[in-house]
Amino acid sequence: MKILSTLIVLIFLKFSCANNNTSSENTNLNKPTENEVLFKRWLKDTLEVIHSHPIIDNNIIGLKDVVINVGKDSLSLSITNSYSLIISSRSQSKIKTMVGSSLSLLKEYNEFPPINSILKFKTLDVYFPSGRQDYNYDFTFEIKDLMYEYNNIISKYDYIRGSLNGKHVIKNNTSKMITEDYDFIWPKNKLIKKKVNYKEQPKSN
Repeated sequence: MKILSTLIVLIFLKFSCANNNTSSENTNLNKPTENEVLFKRWLKDTLEVIHSHPIIDNNIIGLKDVVINVGKDSLSLSITNSYSLIISSRSQSKIKTMVGSSLSLLKEYNEFPPINSILKFKTLDVYFPSGRQDYNYDFTFEIKDLMYEYNNIISKYDYIRGSLNGKHVIKNNTSKMITEDYDFIWPKNKLIKKKVNYKEQPKSN
């Protein structure tokens, strides 16, 4: 009988210790890391600065809208800037703004928009806790929805990690809509625009 009682006590102690260990592990998992604490402190200060100024800076050429999103756990911040402007000169590619950078990229691929076309694009900055010691944050940047419109023709571009990988052209005329897709490839460092799709679609009356 004493042996049985001893076994019951040992089993109880074993499960009690296991539960305590699990509880301790869960507490450690929920505890924010030092980098997360740094990021949240930086995020608080950054949002105070943002909210103390007009969201849209009229001095930034072509900037039309700004959307700011904070993650539910306050461990991410995304800023989407929307641009739209009429192209008036090829020299606009020399302007040191996002408009100039986007035009320079298009120029590199011999895709500079025609004069009087409408250039549109968005930039997305995403900030998050850094994996490096003593850094407030790391971030990613990308250009989205890069396109221009000219004489019933819309050219849209695929942007991936600083490069253009292709374009999609939509041509609207009185009787039909034509869609053309191109891949941008660089065999032996020479740009080739390879047509990979062509489609004609009659317009409904």
